[in-house]
Amino acid sequence: MASLAAGLMVPAGAFAQAGEFSSSGTSSICQAYAKVKPSLLEGSSKTSTLGSGIATEYAAAVDEAAQSFSASGFNQPFAQPRRAVDSIPLVAGSPQSVKISDPETVLTKFTFSLSRPTVISFFGSIDIQGGLATFSINDVQGHGCVLGSAEFASSLGLSHISLPAGSYTIDAFTSADKPGHFSLGYNVVQDYDTYADGHVFEFESNGNAAVATHLDARRRGFGFLFNYALANTQHAHRDLDYYAFTLVRPSHIKLELNGPQNTMLALEDRNGNVLTQSLDQNGKKLLARVEDVGEPIENHRAVALDCGMLPAGTYYIGVVTDDWRAGGESYTVGYSEQESPFIDVNWSTPHEAHILWLAQNGVSKGWDVPGGREFRPYVNVARADMAAFLYRLVGEPAYTPSKQDIQKFRDVTWNTPHAKEIWWLASTGISAGWDMGGYAEFRPYAEVARADMAAFLFRLAGKPAFYPSYEERQAFSDVNSYTPHVREILWLASTGVSTGWDLGGGVKEFRPYVIVTRCDMAAFLHRMSDYDLLPAW
Repeated sequence: MASLAAGLMVPAGAFAQAGEFSSSGTSSICQAYAKVKPSLLEGSSKTSTLGSGIATEYAAAVDEAAQSFSASGFNQPFAQPRRAVDSIPLVAGSPQSVKISDPETVLTKFTFSLSRPTVISFFGSIDIQGGLATFSINDVQGHGCVLGSAEFASSLGLSHISLPAGSYTIDAFTSADKPGHFSLGYNVVQDYDTYADGHVFEFESNGNAAVATHLDARRRGFGFLFNYALANTQHAHRDLDYYAFTLVRPSHIKLELNGPQNTMLALEDRNGNVLTQSLDQNGKKLLARVEDVGEPIENHRAVALDCGMLPAGTYYIGVVTDDWRAGGESYTVGYSEQESPFIDVNWSTPHEAHILWLAQNGVSKGWDVPGGREFRPYVNVARADMAAFLYRLVGEPAYTPSKQDIQKFRDVTWNTPHAKEIWWLASTGISAGWDMGGYAEFRPYAEVARADMAAFLFRLAGKPAFYPSYEERQAFSDVNSYTPHVREILWLASTGVSTGWDLGGGVKEFRPYVIVTRCDMAAFLHRMSDYDLLPAW
């Protein structure tokens, strides 16, 4: 990493006039930035709590944004401005020049308005050797961010900035030891006009949940991966943007991000905690990264994140990158509510998200009926259907039944529903059926009890080594050493695949003899996959 540019300073207390920051004489850009993006300046609070893989990478990118900003030198206080200049209106394409008549520190305000979401590019300069002009932007709510600085013989070097419709104020702080001029202007970047109507443009103050850019299901967010306070450094990509959306009812949600390679997104709560799929405490953390395929960084790619079923409430999408090449690249991000492919499954159906996952992954096809397809969530699971579920769950491995396989069960023929899957189940040792003395039965139409289901899933997982501890043997009040498949049931509980029924007071029941319904089976199968309990077949 190349060394950072020299520290850039602004007058202490300057941001107080925008109504956002402290007016104390010790204020600085770093303190101002902490107000805008406090989550970035809390140290390495996330890195230690998210685990491994992309969770760690996401947390590290967030932490590095804070560290990069601190290292940039923006935390140096400067003197209060000696005088202020009345606001000067700006018009696109027409820069304004301001005369500095005496050695002094001056605050100059520029104002402009946008009638629609717009991408603009600022340009500014100062012609005084040793002079410094530092700029910040604020909206009418007083939210703002640092835009950067211009020094003698250098201009304000910025990426494009996206701005929602509204009115804005630019605060320009100039410091000089001799008379001269500085200027500021902006141009509209026409290339992004097509995004204006169908997208919500971010304002760069959206660095934490409190000032997140709000989305709805009809419009995606549009923004840039650029930290304007760190322009002209290799840390300019250290940007964190937050978007918020609100669900008025439980919904199955999918997030989508289109942007440069190595851009990451996460679904968080208001406190910055990364959530898990369907808010399942044992589920996967909701993080995703745009795959790096070795192409030029400007070749954007898409990534989707299935969040599962989320309760009504407000959620926050974080977007960040750890790839310095992405500085200045645009991206879009949004969410959608997933429609059920089954006419008898909706947001009120138990385990709706798990059922939709089954359908999306080809594990369950349902029944074709007039008007659509049915899943029949409350129908009991037959053993033949169980065989089909398990076979599809592991990817439908190549299998041709042998003559011996076909003769395994007296009550299974080619006319039996899911005969191939039943024979596969027997060939793998997952089901041995019933020994009737000289022949075996599978009983394809018999319904599956929860205890038997536990045995199927345990064997499907490869019969993992599991010896329940004393505490694990207390998982369910209705499971003891006499319960069929007790070991398999306790394994299921230890993995989180089954949580049973909570009766209160720390007492739970598994109900081993209760028949499994299709909606409950959907939850068991999805968790087996989600918790990485399936070996390669």
